[in-house]
Amino acid sequence: MEPAPELLDLHDRYMSARAAGDVEPILEAMSLDEEVFVIGSSVGEYWRERDAIAAITRVQQRELREIGPVQTERLSREACKEGSVGWVVELSRVGFGDTTLVER
Repeated sequence: MEPAPELLDLHDRYMSARAAGDVEPILEAMSLDEEVFVIGSSVGEYWRERDAIAAITRVQQRELREIGPVQTERLSREACKEGSVGWVVELSRVGFGDTTLVER
């Protein structure tokens, strides 16, 4: 495993699109590989298969738009890779509506 600073720009674009509620750049940033998966911020929140991830992402973005602006404060972030596989892990404080939580 080695650091992957080249993934940080991709992650920044992903997070900007997420904050703007723009689904397509989020999905474009995702691997087309059938083995792609997303680990969410809640216990047990683990999604497989790109079509399922896309559907869930669209629903979440619609729900966030209904709540209103989302404020994000990055607490830490790390990007790594091993061979052709790379990942970014971020810990953030997220505020939306009357709720603030720490999200990974």
